[in-house]
Amino acid sequence: MLPKLVNLMSLKENKMLKIGVLGAGAFGTALAIMFSKTHEIFLFSAAKEHADTIKLSRENEFLKGFHIHDEINVISDIKNIDFDYILWCFPVTPSLSILKKIALNINENTPIIICSKGICENGKFLSDEFEKILPKNDIGVLSGPNFAIDIASLKFSAADLGFKDISVAQKICLDLSGKFMRLVPNDDIIGIQVAGAIKNVIAIACGILASVDGGQNSLAALITLGLQEMVSIGKKLGAKKETFYCLSGIGDLLLTASSETSRNMQFGKRLGLGESVNHIFSTSHSVNEGAVCVDYVVNTVDSNAIICRTVSDIMHGKKEPGSILEVCQRNTVA
Repeated sequence: MLPKLVNLMSLKENKMLKIGVLGAGAFGTALAIMFSKTHEIFLFSAAKEHADTIKLSRENEFLKGFHIHDEINVISDIKNIDFDYILWCFPVTPSLSILKKIALNINENTPIIICSKGICENGKFLSDEFEKILPKNDIGVLSGPNFAIDIASLKFSAADLGFKDISVAQKICLDLSGKFMRLVPNDDIIGIQVAGAIKNVIAIACGILASVDGGQNSLAALITLGLQEMVSIGKKLGAKKETFYCLSGIGDLLLTASSETSRNMQFGKRLGLGESVNHIFSTSHSVNEGAVCVDYVVNTVDSNAIICRTVSDIMHGKKEPGSILEVCQRNTVA
């Protein structure tokens, strides 16, 4: 049975909580702005210079056009702060090194909610790696069709919140759901993380398809094939099939793979138009998680994933951008 969105009228009146948003990129900053309407927020940057710049200007270069009001505490040190919840918003690649530096300052009773989307270099999930470093903390994941700009603009958003213990997920959903965001409890943290990682790669493929003028019909076919690929990879890793038909699965896939706002789709378009991976990385102000994790997927998770493998081959110059269209032509949507 698929989880249902929380009924607006069934939510209890939320108390003000002390929430640490760790990672002051676009998504972390957006969550800080949104949650600050109802909770006490601490926005943490691992770089003191970055934190000082935000405190001085009350703006963030990663989320331009939004004022970070004075009620949001911008910090570069979490010592002696006892959070009710921590939202982990750093990109996957630097996450473990940052966590190891600050782990001793995290209370073992504080649940950690991973908002990062991707796969570690060793092919493992962040939730597994976090549990090794923080074995006594409840580790969960948050993922859904959520662009930072909409969250910061206080437009309604919804996401899946996964913990191994569904009762923990249910409690946190009630604590953090509100007017601007609804969280849906789930106990399939593997499925949520698979979906969050693979949908970014599918979005790159859709951007490449747009660069070769594949058309809207082929885009729909590619997204459908992409959903099947997500399910296939997820099942091999122990995920539940139904998770991929929820917010973190098809919901996030549709948003990321069909919107010009998607940084992963933009990466794919630039790649398809002939820019090198290194040039795109060096001129981007945000992390393209799909580009970072695609080789891990192919090399350590599933070498038979046709869309992921084709994207990897195009990135490495082994195939031409038009080969994405051939994926649609040669594969049947079941």
